[in-house]
Amino acid sequence: MNLTAQTLQDALDCGGALDLSDRACLMLTGPDARRYLNGQVTNNVANLPPGEARYACFCTHKGKVEGDCQVAADGEALRIDLDPALRESAFARLGKYIIADDCELADATGE
Repeated sequence: MNLTAQTLQDALDCGGALDLSDRACLMLTGPDARRYLNGQVTNNVANLPPGEARYACFCTHKGKVEGDCQVAADGEALRIDLDPALRESAFARLGKYIIADDCELADATGE
């Protein structure tokens, strides 16, 4: 499914719902989760209020966009919603740079 802002708006205007069960979902938890993810994506997610989401991109160290996602604050955890094709590469990329940060990354696809 090609998910666009217009598709979402059309569904909401009609009182309908969208099936997003095919989307990939990563979960980042821990005291350093917000600070860590804020340094890995293009949008500010450090001050994301609970229950809200922001659009962001993953970029290479040279600024080339690798993919995009929606980051939602779910209590103290951050849910990263992304295209299923990006699931493995995003999980590997984010996991690779958790070194001294007190956070954990989990694949929450299907939950």
